[in-house]
Amino acid sequence: MSNTVRNQLPDASNQLRPGDRPENGDNSQRTSATQAEPPPRHVPEIQDDGITALWTPPDPTQILADIYFVHGLTGHPFKTWHHSSRKFKISKFLKRGSSADIDRFDSAIPLCSRTRGCYWPLDLLPNDFDNVRIFTCGYNAWPTNFIFGGNRMNISQHSQNLLQRIHSTRTACRGRPIIFVGHGLGGILIKDAVLESGKYREQPALKDISDSCTAMFFFGTPHRGTDAARYGVKLGMASEVLGLYINKSILRALQRNGEYLSAIERDFNDLLNDPIPPSEKIQICSFQEGRALTGLRFFPVKKVVDDSSAFFNRRDIEQTFFIDQHHRNMTRFKSASVASYVDFKTAVGEFLRKIDADRHKNADGQLGN
Repeated sequence: MSNTVRNQLPDASNQLRPGDRPENGDNSQRTSATQAEPPPRHVPEIQDDGITALWTPPDPTQILADIYFVHGLTGHPFKTWHHSSRKFKISKFLKRGSSADIDRFDSAIPLCSRTRGCYWPLDLLPNDFDNVRIFTCGYNAWPTNFIFGGNRMNISQHSQNLLQRIHSTRTACRGRPIIFVGHGLGGILIKDAVLESGKYREQPALKDISDSCTAMFFFGTPHRGTDAARYGVKLGMASEVLGLYINKSILRALQRNGEYLSAIERDFNDLLNDPIPPSEKIQICSFQEGRALTGLRFFPVKKVVDDSSAFFNRRDIEQTFFIDQHHRNMTRFKSASVASYVDFKTAVGEFLRKIDADRHKNADGQLGN
């Protein structure tokens, strides 16, 4: 697929009616999806490599923020955030024609029935916040390929692509607040992209991503590395004898105390330590995995990302949560009543209320002048 942005507008038939809005006038929080579960929305064509627009409010003037979802290693812009129904056979929608397409979602097939399970960035989030644009970001996150054709991009190159593609979605809305959501490696890409954006002082359109970043959600992100990457490198060295190419540059970069992650952590901490009030800094929510992966006897790692690597320990700007799932399932919410989704929704609501209040304050200030 091409890497251009799909501006396909999803079905807005499930949008809340004006009468469903809260009576207190708070337009950053909508009637909760827990009150009545609507049928799943039609899923637009999801790009494996590129950015897909999942939800765009009908009235652009009411948009408070853009939310970008970025999956992790071996993840996918649909599957990472999808909880599968028992009746839904996702294998029916996977491409199996070549090793490059292993475990990929066939996004050409429209999925809009309840039997497909819950794709919560589209099925749940717009029900609670219909005044945000929602995007899912895809990239080649598979470090393995047989014989040839394997992706050899490193983390820095992936984050540079992410920055450029996000920029392409904001040509008409510079300055609009951004909320990032990353799982695993996706969280690293988000941090790196924001840091890179800040270096474009002579190109305001690219620097806008850093200037507009308001909040970041990290799900199982190995800020200080993971022991799982070390075993992945060892497995890769053995597998290459069989003709299986392993992108060891990414796996090495994700190892504990690696030079690359250390540099990102240092620079990101410098950004967070700017001499401004805490309320004006990037706000962080860190979700940590509560279970270990099971069934892999040869894999001695318990949690893929252990607790010490999955949060910043910043009481001034960070909220921390534990999810009672292992690394792969921690981003797959079954319904709006799942505790972890409620935690996520509550934090998003807080951020949007502040964004809305700041916007009204700025508008009042301009009128006063």
